[in-house]
Amino acid sequence: MSTIDDLKQQVVEYHSAHSDLHLAHHYDFAIKHSDQINYFLFGINPGETEEDKALFPGVGHFNPYDPLKQPPAKFSRSARQYTKFATTVCGGPRFLISEFFFWSSPTEKEMIVRYGKSLGEHQMFCHQQNQALFDLFKPKAVIVVGLGLEEKAKEFLKDLRHVKTYQKKNRILVHYENERPWLFVRHPASQLSNDARKDIAAYVRELG
Repeated sequence: MSTIDDLKQQVVEYHSAHSDLHLAHHYDFAIKHSDQINYFLFGINPGETEEDKALFPGVGHFNPYDPLKQPPAKFSRSARQYTKFATTVCGGPRFLISEFFFWSSPTEKEMIVRYGKSLGEHQMFCHQQNQALFDLFKPKAVIVVGLGLEEKAKEFLKDLRHVKTYQKKNRILVHYENERPWLFVRHPASQLSNDARKDIAAYVRELG
């Protein structure tokens, strides 16, 4: 079985071999926040902001917000907020961050325009690498940051079945399962209250 370093090297080599991917400011895959990995956090793909570009000039940066490379205090504002949210809902830094699509873009629409006909091929590669991560770590759950990404996930996870929709005033979490729980949660940037964050964390803890 491949190690995490093997899988990362495969991603770097894939990036090098596909010139259209060099348009991305950065790309993220398998960012560990501790040696104990209970949960994975996924998004659609990394965002791309002016602050990212100021902190890391140029393009093609691999895992720039890896805490083993750079102290979180020096992360961009959005990366700090995301890390804080992940730490809250996972009950500590017991998580790994990856993406459905590894390469950054300012918006999902820009991602589609930027990679065009090659997008499907690149997405399949990402899916294969993520599946290898699942085999390696066997996480208790995958937390997908962004309600509404269920249909995107189903493109690759054909056997997802709905378990529960959790809401208070607003819908904050949708629970699906296949061989593991998949929790689709409201993005922290979407005016998610502290109480809602605590509710998500409590739901995650109930999974064990």
